[in-house]
Order: sequence, then structure tokens, then C-alpha cells
Amino acid sequence: MLCLGYAPRSEQASLRFSSTETSERQTAIPARECQRGRRGGVAGTSSTGGAAFDGALRARRHPVDMSPKLLTEVRLAIRRKHYSRRTEEAYVQWVRRFVRYHGLRHPAAMGPREINAFLTHLATERSVSASTQNQAASALLFLYREVLGRKVAGLDEVVRAKRPRNRPVVLTRRDGRGSAGSPRR
Repeated sequence: MLCLGYAPRSEQASLRFSSTETSERQTAIPARECQRGRRGGVAGTSSTGGAAFDGALRARRHPVDMSPKLLTEVRLAIRRKHYSRRTEEAYVQWVRRFVRYHGLRHPAAMGPREINAFLTHLATERSVSASTQNQAASALLFLYREVLGRKVAGLDEVVRAKRPRNRPVVLTRRDGRGSAGSPRR
């Protein structure tokens, strides 16, 4: 377990996070135990007190969920694929909005029906543009395919946002005369 330099702001001074490379779990460890002098630079490698230290680690872990947080998994998957930082920020925000829209339910417990409801909500009630709705759809598809490892089918019932009508750039002579204000001779 290597000591990483991140901790929640409320516990910044007293805690650091460690990560086991095999299972990518994150666990809070007191900063004084992560220091080079007490653990030799790598937490849990000391021959004295190792068992007691490991027992303390298990007691601090969240009892239900032993995996990294969902948004952390999304970030790691995006970085593995070498997407840009802006894409990472956007996708994480869309996943966060999706989870909050459905009352903080985990996406693994939801399916295509909830994705359809969220994307339809964006188009009908939030009146987002078509490109914004497509970005949200891409973020959710990435979440389900790459992070959760599930195929998502049945997104055909989504109410799509209206694309703006493109007006022609080239005008006919008649169109050009009417818009200039004074007729040409």
C-alpha cells in the first residue's frame, strides 16, 4: 500500500489515503503512520506491528462497499482511454446529475428506462440543445459500457432535443433585393 497525498478537506491534516495496487481499494491511514520513518515509505511493510496495523485498516474501511467510489472509477476509466481533462470533467458532471436526478440510486441498479427518463427530462423540461443532450447520452453510455461493463439497449424511446434549422447562406436575386432595403437598378 502506497501513501497518496489526498484526503478530504476536513481531515487533510490527520489522514492520507493509501491504495493497494492489486485491488485499487482506498483506505484512510493516519498521516503519521505513512511517514517514511515509521513505515519505510510503504505502508504496512514494517515487520513490527504489521498485523495490528492491518486490523486497524480493516476497521476503517466502509463496511458495505469495498470498491472505489463511482466517480473515481469514471475518472480512472477516462484517463485509461486518454480522453481530455475537459471531457473528464463533463462526463463526471453528467454522471453526477444522472445519479442525483434518480434520487442518489447507484447506476448499477438502474437501466435503460432510467437513462431514457433522464435524457427525455433534459429535452422536455430543461430545454437543452441537441448537442448537450448528445453529450449527456455519450457520458451515460461511457459509464455503462466502460465503467460498469454493461451493454445498454433500448434508448430508442428518448425524446430528442430539436436541432436548429440551418438557413441557406446563399440568397437568390429576389431574396437579396428584398433584404437590402432599396431596389437595385
